[in-house]
Amino acid sequence: MNSSSKLILGVVILAVTIQWRLYSLNLWPVANILPPLQPFPSNDSRLTGKVEIIGKGDLLGPESLVLGNYAGKEVLFAGLTDGRIVRIEETTENNNRSDLSWVSLVRTGSIPLSDSTSCGKGWFADTSNTEAICGRPLGMQLVKRSTVDPSHSDDSSTTQEDEDVLVIADPYIGLLMITGIYEDTAMRHILATRAKTDPEDTHFHLLNGIVQAPDGSLYITETSQTFQRRRIFYAALDGKPAGRLMRYTKETGQVEVVSTGIFMANGIALSYDQKYLIVVAGVQVLKYSLQARAMEPEPFIYAMPGTGDNLHTAGRLPTGEVRDCYWFGLGSKYSRPFSLLNAVSGQPFIKSIIGALVPYKNFVAAIPKFSALAVFDAATGDLIEIYRDVTNVAPWLSEATIFGEYLYLGSWFNNYLARVKVEDLKYNSSSLS
Repeated sequence: MNSSSKLILGVVILAVTIQWRLYSLNLWPVANILPPLQPFPSNDSRLTGKVEIIGKGDLLGPESLVLGNYAGKEVLFAGLTDGRIVRIEETTENNNRSDLSWVSLVRTGSIPLSDSTSCGKGWFADTSNTEAICGRPLGMQLVKRSTVDPSHSDDSSTTQEDEDVLVIADPYIGLLMITGIYEDTAMRHILATRAKTDPEDTHFHLLNGIVQAPDGSLYITETSQTFQRRRIFYAALDGKPAGRLMRYTKETGQVEVVSTGIFMANGIALSYDQKYLIVVAGVQVLKYSLQARAMEPEPFIYAMPGTGDNLHTAGRLPTGEVRDCYWFGLGSKYSRPFSLLNAVSGQPFIKSIIGALVPYKNFVAAIPKFSALAVFDAATGDLIEIYRDVTNVAPWLSEATIFGEYLYLGSWFNNYLARVKVEDLKYNSSSLS
């Protein structure tokens, strides 16, 4: 065989290999147009050297953080990679309120808490292939049981307690409710596993964010109907706007699809005036009117300096200054001079090569580490301030919330929870004006 024949044979084998891999992954990338890159804010408030690690090796991948209050004491709930929901409390030993303790409440999957032999061992890529049975809680919110549980009586004459519960978007298990969260009696209840218009033999694929509207409805995002959480980066590589916005109501006990065609639908929150839903869509942010008959997306933030994850509606800046705003966890950098997501977005052939030939873990590892919390004005959508740790102690920031004297930093990627003292947050009010 001459060199030309060998070259042709090699090209054919490579082409067949690529097609076979794409077929096995159900990955058929298309070109998608993303906003142009902008310069990264030059005067970001730096957290370098101030970030502390908590619970390394136990608090695995704390994606979502939710505050609760029990008997006048504030507590923090976190959803972990191994399917656990943990309740975190400040201790008062030696009058040092920065000490923490935590207890595992329940696992969102079918594996009991007592069995820790396999859950969470596969890290972010779930190489042990156990997330589907262990569970992987993503979006969480604290609500009253009477607003979401179809079995809960609305009869005021009954003595049934209206307890606080956690509602959870688990990408594998479905829409869940966790009761007994302040005691040692936590239990998992499945509210829905598919939308009512989905075929009966289908299941949610990648539920992600969750929020409760003023009327008690739960709004949930689904990032992809093709790729599971353990392969969520393939959804970005694929390029198709396959995300959904859905609504669950206690009265029907079902999930209704209210909007489709969202690229990388992720975090969701209620607007500061409670008239809109604020939804992360990749590097962009959309809003949906709760008062309109049809839920059509409206642009809110054209391009963030990073890929968005979860968000919080807040009445204060992280430093304490009163201002209606939204806090966004940013996963990867999306600004000049380079963003891998932007570079390949319009190149389906290159995306196909990457998806077919680069192992998933290597692909994720090739994305530069980044750690930032962005705060945007609630009325205008303008960037107010950004907090960044250039040493990336806590990369792939999913969200942040203040608990006690600290700003806690969640991430699906890290095997620990991170925090920084609120008093250490420095902000020059003129830096982004």
